[in-house]
Amino acid sequence: MKKIQIVKPLLLIAAVVLSAFNGYSQMSLRSDGIDNLNFQYQISSIDEFIGRFNDAVKNPQAESALGGLFDIKRIADNQEILVDSATNFIMKMSDSQVKLDFTDKDWFALVECVGSMQGKEVSFNLYLTVESLDNGVTRWVISHADGQLFELLPGDQSGHLSISPTDHELNFTSLVEITNKQKREISQLLAVTNPLNQSSVFCTLVYYGLLKLTRIKDITFQFYQVPDYVFSVRNFPREDSNAGWLISDWKKTSASDKKAIFSCLRPRPDLRPQSEDNREDVFRPIPMDADSAIAVVRNFVTDINSYYNTRNPLILEKIRQTISGVYLFTADGCKILSVASLDPPLGSTHWQLLLKGIFSPDFKGRSCRVNYLRVEDDSNLTQRGRFTVVSGELIVDGLQNLTEPVLFYLHGDKIAGIRPKNLIK
Repeated sequence: MKKIQIVKPLLLIAAVVLSAFNGYSQMSLRSDGIDNLNFQYQISSIDEFIGRFNDAVKNPQAESALGGLFDIKRIADNQEILVDSATNFIMKMSDSQVKLDFTDKDWFALVECVGSMQGKEVSFNLYLTVESLDNGVTRWVISHADGQLFELLPGDQSGHLSISPTDHELNFTSLVEITNKQKREISQLLAVTNPLNQSSVFCTLVYYGLLKLTRIKDITFQFYQVPDYVFSVRNFPREDSNAGWLISDWKKTSASDKKAIFSCLRPRPDLRPQSEDNREDVFRPIPMDADSAIAVVRNFVTDINSYYNTRNPLILEKIRQTISGVYLFTADGCKILSVASLDPPLGSTHWQLLLKGIFSPDFKGRSCRVNYLRVEDDSNLTQRGRFTVVSGELIVDGLQNLTEPVLFYLHGDKIAGIRPKNLIK
């Protein structure tokens, strides 16, 4: 039987395939001829998908060949919404002539896992990327773990738990009481420069036998190689020729967002001053031009707004990376951080409250934006000469609304601090 040619526009793709199999999604496939055809054209593995993708982009009829890599049923069920965008995506793939390779650094596997911990079923995600070693060996590695059980958020969000500055005189005996009686608050004792790492929590739970991975619920492969796009590939185990590992979703995305995602999955180790060195002596300012500094701040606030709307853990990790520089410092009296704590403290607060408060599921923020950005002359500001300082009007709308003139302190492309402008003299 001759292979059915799938051509654009994708409205025709769906019509051709559906009519050829007389409504394949509902048909009982018993004919040996149809069974053989199905077996021949089903994509049985992700390696086979990569091979067919590469063959398709070499084909002069790339648009029709690439069309066969899509989940046609989804397009057919959503023709008005998906046909045009899928057609544009196919043309981009064909024009770019991008080829996929297993060793590419710009794709990953999102593995949805089910496990058990303390007798209860738990769900979490693992992000796996491909790592190439110096000896030529290539392997999958866990680049990020994501799940509520790895967050270790304190039950008391006030941030009042601390080790007294005089506790060294008592041989730090408060550590014994805190770790035994206030286990859920232990993360409040971490240094601002030492945030929780969910992957480390995952490894610790598995290492001590507290968490067992019982089954893999689903796998999605995310490919970022096509310019201006990201697309997902999932397995559709059904009885027709359009089955197996197929493109299930696609969307436009910028090069900067792609870079940010993989900087989260492959973060560079922070270069911190040696303990025996004086912090002032080892500080190295990293100046930025005005346009670049403003872009960092604008992207930071845009990511916050995006996280409000999507609750995407990768966006949250991108935000963490933006503020995970070496030289973080306390921000006194800043309203946005007070709002973030959900229980505004009387004294100063810091970046950890921002991460644990304003990004928590309990915070009812609807939008976040910043206006009037400009680089300030920091000669009359605190921390002068050490950071690039960007001022702006920060606005958060939600359960509690605020508008506040603030200063963002940048060390290179990292945001080291934020302070209210009206408190700086």
